[in-house]
Amino acid sequence: MPNHTDQIPLGVVRTFAIAARFQNFKRAAAELGVTPTAVSSQVKTLEGFLGCALFERNAQSVTLTEAGRQFSEACDGIFNRLNKAVQDTRRVASRASITVGAGR
Repeated sequence: MPNHTDQIPLGVVRTFAIAARFQNFKRAAAELGVTPTAVSSQVKTLEGFLGCALFERNAQSVTLTEAGRQFSEACDGIFNRLNKAVQDTRRVASRASITVGAGR
């Protein structure tokens, strides 16, 4: 059984994926409804978990590192598959629903 501390924190992965898409913490924060500082903090948490920098930061911008670019591409594929699984499950669930009516 995997150790709980070895499990990747999905919330911070989602935050990273959005920040990577925009390559801008302020725009990612607006999309997520949080502050840019919160985005930065979550990205730093993920970087600590992974043991590498995902963004190069300077005063005006952030840029994906090579590791960040590769992780971003992997995240895109995972989130696309997850979204498809949600759609497929909803489709199956909607077919399984039965509506029964009774007349007078």
